[in-house]
Amino acid sequence: MYKSKTKRLRNISVEIAVACNVVFLVLALLISSSKFSIPSKTQYVVAPMLYDGENEATIFIAKNKVMFQIPDGLKDATLSQIEELYNFKLSAQQREAFKNTSVICVPIAELKNYLDTYNYSRKSPWLNRGIRCDTVTNELFNWVREARKADAALNGKALHITIDAEEDAPDSKISEVLNILKRQKVAHLNMRLGSYRFGSCG
Repeated sequence: MYKSKTKRLRNISVEIAVACNVVFLVLALLISSSKFSIPSKTQYVVAPMLYDGENEATIFIAKNKVMFQIPDGLKDATLSQIEELYNFKLSAQQREAFKNTSVICVPIAELKNYLDTYNYSRKSPWLNRGIRCDTVTNELFNWVREARKADAALNGKALHITIDAEEDAPDSKISEVLNILKRQKVAHLNMRLGSYRFGSCG
């Protein structure tokens, strides 16, 4: 009788051990087949749409700096609106330099000096301070808004916006930019992570 109970308990122990092994195996398979991936190597699209290259503005993010690239056809109109908004005026030479810049990479207070030295100082834009997008002076919000208004007036369509964030871009800065676009009710947005490589300002 004693031996029978021992054998039954031993069988129960074996069955529990097998069941536990099966559970762990299933969990391991679920984890290994998960679709989650490392954000820095992921490229994804938010509200995808068809667009042409001339109708795309790009916000570049790296570390704690943000830059904004406006389509060439919208630069003049966007700049005029920014001049009116911030109550300043660029010279003809400065406006010409602005048309030749690849990105906006300085605060508005430094824009004139940056454009004065642009033609002979082709340093990387990341060496500049970037556009302010803090709660006190949200200049990025205004650059994006005025570019969108210019595109709507000139082309009669919504400006397509892409966020291009470097691998070292902090989540807080990406969220900050996304909140700016959310406040403007941007409907179409592409997002690329870990893909941006910017050379010189030229």
